[in-house]
Amino acid sequence: MKAFTIAANSLRRLFRDRSNLFFLFVLPIALILTLGVVFGAGFNIRVLVVAPDDALARDLVERISDTDVYETLEVDDG
Repeated sequence: MKAFTIAANSLRRLFRDRSNLFFLFVLPIALILTLGVVFGAGFNIRVLVVAPDDALARDLVERISDTDVYETLEVDDG
């Protein structure tokens, strides 16, 4: 029961000061939005697929290359 009393007192002290609300709620949301806008778009994911030369492997590579999410590049193994 002491733990609940300590937690209640800590929460009461935390929310008593209004500047804590800024650092608790507003600042993290602002940082997430800012970083999301700056780094959130404009990159492609590169995937390496090493597969045997058969129909299933060709189908997999075609499905991956048909999407706009992944960047594909075919390389000969020679």
